[in-house]
Amino acid sequence: MNLNEETLILIGAGGHAKVIIDTLKDQNININGIVDPKLSKTQSFWRNIEVLGDDHWLMRQSPEKTKLINGVGSLPGHTIRENIFNRFKSSGFEFISVIHSSAIIGSGVVIEEGCHIMAGAIIQADCNIGENTIINTGAQIDHDCKIGNNVHIAPGAILSGSITVGDQSHIGCGATLIQGIEIGRQSIVAAGTTVVKSISSNSKIIAPKPHIIKQ
Repeated sequence: MNLNEETLILIGAGGHAKVIIDTLKDQNININGIVDPKLSKTQSFWRNIEVLGDDHWLMRQSPEKTKLINGVGSLPGHTIRENIFNRFKSSGFEFISVIHSSAIIGSGVVIEEGCHIMAGAIIQADCNIGENTIINTGAQIDHDCKIGNNVHIAPGAILSGSITVGDQSHIGCGATLIQGIEIGRQSIVAAGTTVVKSISSNSKIIAPKPHIIKQ
């Protein structure tokens, strides 16, 4: 599919959207317009891309002629990104996946609809990445991992082989997960935490609070 031959619309105009714009620009893929409810009231252009309107404007467009990018980022416990994906998906729209040119994708990897694989990310052989999931900058996912839908693997997180991460979970910046464990759905692994055993759904695990030894 040649994306430049279709109308490509970016939803959202925050920090994650900025990174998506840079990623696609590096690949010479043109974004035809931006949809954002706040921005549409104040600006006609954002980062040299036309602001076309809000969600109501987008709903009036043809799903057959319009591809979407979910430019909204993901924070622990927030469902805005997921809600956007589900709303427009149920109305017949398709979300493209965005993969940075510097990302390394191993053999047999399956990347579902609407995923974002950011700069320097590594996904090794036979992993499965669920829909609308973000594998953020420099994250490393080793072989045979199964990452659910609407998951955020934050910058610098390291997942060893054969790990399962349930839907809607958040793995924080710099977290380390030991091989073979399972993270239940809707769970949060805080930044910098090392996880050595499986945790159940709706869990939150936090590393010990840092303390100053000498100042």
